[in-house]
Amino acid sequence: MLEGKVLAQANEAFRQATGQMRSPVSMIGQDIRIGRKKAGEMFAKFREFHENLADIVPMPIKQYWFDIESKVPKGKKTVVTLSKRSTLWYMAVEDDGSNTPNYGLFTPSYLRYDLHADNFTIQGRPSPFCFAVDHIQFRFREGGMRLDYQSDDFINVIAYSLAISRAVSKVHFSQPDAQPVPVVLPHANGLFMGYAESVADNHYDIHIWHNTRGKRSPQSRRISGYNDSWSPTCRIVLKTFVSQDKLSRSQEKLRTNLLETITAQEHRIGMNAIVDTFQSAGKMKIDYEAVAAIDRKVKAIVDSDEWKREMRIGQKHLPEARLALREQLRRRNNEGPKGNQPG
Repeated sequence: MLEGKVLAQANEAFRQATGQMRSPVSMIGQDIRIGRKKAGEMFAKFREFHENLADIVPMPIKQYWFDIESKVPKGKKTVVTLSKRSTLWYMAVEDDGSNTPNYGLFTPSYLRYDLHADNFTIQGRPSPFCFAVDHIQFRFREGGMRLDYQSDDFINVIAYSLAISRAVSKVHFSQPDAQPVPVVLPHANGLFMGYAESVADNHYDIHIWHNTRGKRSPQSRRISGYNDSWSPTCRIVLKTFVSQDKLSRSQEKLRTNLLETITAQEHRIGMNAIVDTFQSAGKMKIDYEAVAAIDRKVKAIVDSDEWKREMRIGQKHLPEARLALREQLRRRNNEGPKGNQPG
């Protein structure tokens, strides 16, 4: 079975396990709303849910558990409250625009569960890239490698996509009707290739589901543009992968420049700000100059001769080019073999 099909089945199991009426998530939310459980009992149930997540998450990427203490003013006293947070990255199946799963494309997506004594909040959003999982897995195997979603190399690609999508947005997607453009993402063992396309204004909204003590039902809302240290207007669609030993001299220079820029020690504060604000709907103290320094460096690479060369080479990955190739193959198959035919 192709990996895309396996992932799609895992996504459906995940939805069933977390989104249904009697799921652990729904039951914790209900306990909060009606005040049935004491905080300690709810925390224990939540911890059990977290520990079982690995069995139901579709290809888990990263998972964390936090015990958080907060000092909250209450009258003339300051009360220390406990809360629990479970966060995870997982592979979410794309759809074709009509809620039909597309087994070929998957997006690393983020979820965060926050449980307090009197409220339970869930928030999530997609990362700025998706990829053709079966073909890219094939290219990794062809190069004698394995694409491990839980490896640091893959997690780093998520961080790289947050920075690169910002630069590509500013150069190519300042207008809402901008056309797709070829794009690359670096990897420790090579280079991903594909294209970037414009997205709707609400594509990266943070989806929030909030359960509060005393409320009869959960409330849902979307937060748009809350943290402006991360605000691309495009997403990246990765179609293929080229291993490092097969890269041209220009491609290797481009890959090295991207990796050295994004992972530089001097840019750690800025990258942390980009990643942390992506994962938060709350107010944060942000070093905007550190973020701007990364933007300038990555934009310079997007403006470089090496990047422009990849844009010329990468025309074949654009949606229109692939549709044209399919049409060409269809016509050739319909016309049949050329030359003299009997009769």
